[in-house]
Amino acid sequence: MENNIENNNNEYDKNNEILFWKVYRNVYLNKYIYEILTCMDIECNNIRYLNLDSRAKYKNIKSLEFMVEKKLFGLLRYKIENDEFIDITTKGVRELIKASSFISVTITPEGKKLQSRVDNEMAIELFKLLLNKKTCHVLETQPINNAILYSRYRIIEILINEPYNTDTDIEVFLFSIRRLMPVSILKKLYENSLRFGGAMGFDKMKSNVYGVSNCETLNYLLDTLKINVNNIKLFQVSLPMNFFSSRFSIDFLLKLVAVGYFNESISKSYEDPVEYFSTIIDSFNKSKHSKIITIDKIDLFFELYFNINQIKKTITQYDIDLIKNEILSIKRQNNNNNNNNNNNNNNNNNNNNNNNNNNNNNNNNNNESLTTQQLFKFLVETTNSRKLYKLYYYNYFELVEESEILKLNFLNTQKTNYILSIIKSFISIKGCKDNGDGGQLDINNFIKFLKSFSNQYKRKKCSLDNVAFNYIRSTIFKHVNDKETYEIIKKSINNTKLFNILQLPVEWNSKLKQLINENEILIIDSKETIDWLYKATKSVYLKSIYNQKRIREMVTFESFSLFQYTTNVLESTLSRKHVGIYKTPIILKPIKWSQILNNPLSDALTQCNLIDEIIDPQFQNKTINIIHLIKSLKINNFKFEGSNSDFKLNFNLKLIKNFINQINNNNSNNNNSNNNNNTFEILSKIKIDLSKQKKTQVIKELYDSIIGLDLNHCLVILNGIDLFDDIDIKGSYIDCFFDFWNWISKNQNKSPISNLIYINYCNVPYINTDIDKFIQFFKFWINKAISTFKEINNSTSNVFNIKHIAFFQTIINHLYNRLIQIRGIKFLHLFEIRKLIIDINKYINNNNNNNNNKNNNNNNNNNNNSSNNNNCIVINHNSYHVFYYLLIKYPSIIKYFFLVADISKPLDDKLYIYDYNYDKMILREPNGSKDKVRRLLDENVFTFDYIFGNIICKFENCYNPTNGAPFESILEHFKSFNNNNLHNANNFSQIYYYSHQLNYFLDIRRFDLFLKEVKTIQSLNKTIENIDGVIDKIIKYVSNISQTIDFQLLQESIDALSTLVIGGIKKCCQVYLKCAIVDQRTEIISYIINHYNLDSLDSKYSIHIPNYNIYEYLYQNHPNFKIPSSGLF
Repeated sequence: MENNIENNNNEYDKNNEILFWKVYRNVYLNKYIYEILTCMDIECNNIRYLNLDSRAKYKNIKSLEFMVEKKLFGLLRYKIENDEFIDITTKGVRELIKASSFISVTITPEGKKLQSRVDNEMAIELFKLLLNKKTCHVLETQPINNAILYSRYRIIEILINEPYNTDTDIEVFLFSIRRLMPVSILKKLYENSLRFGGAMGFDKMKSNVYGVSNCETLNYLLDTLKINVNNIKLFQVSLPMNFFSSRFSIDFLLKLVAVGYFNESISKSYEDPVEYFSTIIDSFNKSKHSKIITIDKIDLFFELYFNINQIKKTITQYDIDLIKNEILSIKRQNNNNNNNNNNNNNNNNNNNNNNNNNNNNNNNNNNESLTTQQLFKFLVETTNSRKLYKLYYYNYFELVEESEILKLNFLNTQKTNYILSIIKSFISIKGCKDNGDGGQLDINNFIKFLKSFSNQYKRKKCSLDNVAFNYIRSTIFKHVNDKETYEIIKKSINNTKLFNILQLPVEWNSKLKQLINENEILIIDSKETIDWLYKATKSVYLKSIYNQKRIREMVTFESFSLFQYTTNVLESTLSRKHVGIYKTPIILKPIKWSQILNNPLSDALTQCNLIDEIIDPQFQNKTINIIHLIKSLKINNFKFEGSNSDFKLNFNLKLIKNFINQINNNNSNNNNSNNNNNTFEILSKIKIDLSKQKKTQVIKELYDSIIGLDLNHCLVILNGIDLFDDIDIKGSYIDCFFDFWNWISKNQNKSPISNLIYINYCNVPYINTDIDKFIQFFKFWINKAISTFKEINNSTSNVFNIKHIAFFQTIINHLYNRLIQIRGIKFLHLFEIRKLIIDINKYINNNNNNNNNKNNNNNNNNNNNSSNNNNCIVINHNSYHVFYYLLIKYPSIIKYFFLVADISKPLDDKLYIYDYNYDKMILREPNGSKDKVRRLLDENVFTFDYIFGNIICKFENCYNPTNGAPFESILEHFKSFNNNNLHNANNFSQIYYYSHQLNYFLDIRRFDLFLKEVKTIQSLNKTIENIDGVIDKIIKYVSNISQTIDFQLLQESIDALSTLVIGGIKKCCQVYLKCAIVDQRTEIISYIINHYNLDSLDSKYSIHIPNYNIYEYLYQNHPNFKIPSSGLF
């Protein structure tokens, strides 16, 4: 069977290919197909951009910018290699330089996205080729500036090296420094400037150099180029409060201090050197540099201290030398110790090289750490800085007692932020892996801190303490994972007052983390857990956490008995404190069924929660059971056997959407090609009882499903209610629907059920949706109307209520109004839907006629034979529908619609919006518009049958229009309307309109209408002064897809337009020639020069484009033809 299918497919493919080549090789068909493809309409949001002209040919593409933006690199290479003319502009070269590299995104095995810049070899090669072929033109655009701006190093290297050696001035050089160019590029730029322009003058470069971020560049500027350090401006770094906040490295900052970059700032900013130094320390504490203290940072502090005090003359050189000697002594001593330890390790571990290397590395690290601590301590003692002392204590927990000024009770006097920084330094420390809770905790140092903190804490009360206490408490709860560690931490807090303030539980429990983590559910699985919680919740802090979890339904119980025990032991004792001794119990809401893990309804209710297991391929077989389960949800309360506690089974309308989505997902996972049909069949069997829900809420859901075109949601809602139950009683579903629909219509300016023609100028509101799905949704409502009317016909009343018809007319008209707005809708779709609506009306009328006949027979009364046509579903027809009908049949006529003078330029309308009254579907226009749109789109003239014609059914479900208004008739209506409006317009407005009308006929490729319009304008004795745009379109028009010129049409157009131009045939030919030169139509150029014996181009028609190819063509083929010198030839 499979082999037969495969053979049939292969045979089908072969036949298709044979047919394709037969059509393609037919000259007539080939030409016809390409002409249609060239001029076919394209749907677009803005009618002004409706493409009614030929597509651009590769031959006519000259713009470098266009080829680069459209990534036509192959075409660009072809034109460069064949030495074709290319319009090289500064922007075009810039785009090519930008294209020389791009951002590449790669995804790691862990799913992370990594971005990296990758060179575009093709763009770089094309730049080389273009530079080689068109050197002068490319260099005139100053490509070096753009290459530096976008940091394209490969392009810069091409430009600054042989054979181009691009010259630069000081501004470009300084700009390259700001763009962080490597020193190798800076050297080459400087060498080129010396070769061509002499030495650069750096005396004026102050405040022009920003962002130097590496020592190599700074050394090159200061040491090689000998630039005065005061002439270098670095962004913000000269200010002491921003000293460490910049991105500069410590080595770079050391270099700046060494060359005296900060001397001017030090001498002017602060009189007191201590204040200046203190500000720099503040900058250090706020920066990323403060996380790890290293020797080079300490050296930088020493250099700053020396520099500041030397400038302020508060220290002598002798003192500085003594301090430096002490620094060297500390470093030398630790280096000697390090060497001795390494030698001992080498002697003791000759037999084990690995151990030897490890021991040496450990010794080096230990000695470096010891050196850093000793140097830091010496820095504190030297500077007598309190802020440095705090930093030292936070890192080493060691007091410096040599100086009286530093004998402080630190932890008792520090602000909360400093205490927090100490604790944070213990988390995610170097060498520890992140465990998902913010890092691991250095328990030993944390315990050491707690001991010191509890010994020194003496505050009575401070609002800032709460932040610190909460952080200490949360750190303990998050990072302590065993009972032993918790007991050690408790003992380290030997301050009873502090222990009570922290509110730590007496005992540690594994449930502590579940309780503390706000995103984790607390599972109560034993009575021991409840007893521990009872003791722990004596803490106000833990009590509030438990209350919040219960309120957020994040506490679950293994069984109902545990919930009862919790209620009696724990929750009955919870209370909130008020002023005085009174306590008000906390009343917690009853828990939901889902919070009991093992309850009598576990299986059934789990199925109602729509887990994946219930939606399986055999779902259809379980439909009856699921119906009973979901129906049971209408019960508001359910009492467990043997208990008085109510469990609320909250069934809301969101459950319906989840249910539908789960069925859809199941069908998708099964790779079912008929996913939508299967889902619809399944849902059609399910009836969810929504009678207990509020009618207004149900109607809102129904409205949302209609607006959202959600077929499945709509089906479930309608199956769950009796829409026409108690239809004659006020407050029925139908009344609620009309109330809600009218409220939306009247109170929302941009209602989804409004009918806008267009907003602002030329913006047509399309709907982008799947046409087939929309038609399916539309047919669902039509079938729903038919089935409803059949039910009424079979019922005892057998009378159609006016509300039935009004309801379906409202929805069907809304869907029809949206249908004609869909992008890409065809008139065949409209015929199909309209025929279905006609069938409904036939059914209604036949039924009413039967009812009337019965009444006549029983009552012998002929007065009941009134017309029943009013009891039909009527499709509205007004200007809105006319607009979209015309857009469907003749898109090009809508472009003319916006050319109508009174429409495109409203005189009195500030707000140019046309829409409809939502109730009566009547066009509502701005004040002062005088019904312009209604008169133009006259619904009495442009009926559906007039536009599309009658319908003949040749085959079943196939509808073809036999006639309909031709394009010329509709156009004539628009033209006559506009001509009537132009009678009172001034001459300028009339000429403006006529020129645009001529352009329009050329756009839609109707040369016959164009010539006819020219004769009309001529009969009115009108002349058009600015005819360039029209002639340019004619030149493009007379060239068909094969690039051959229709000289007969060209001749006709020249003869016709010459009557409208002041200056006659001579001026007309000059404009034609100018446009032909701009468009590079060499055949047309030669034809006009030879046929009309032109010897020169008028000076006012000079071509301001470097069209060197055309210049060469004219020189070779028409050597006597004179070109004005004012042009750029």
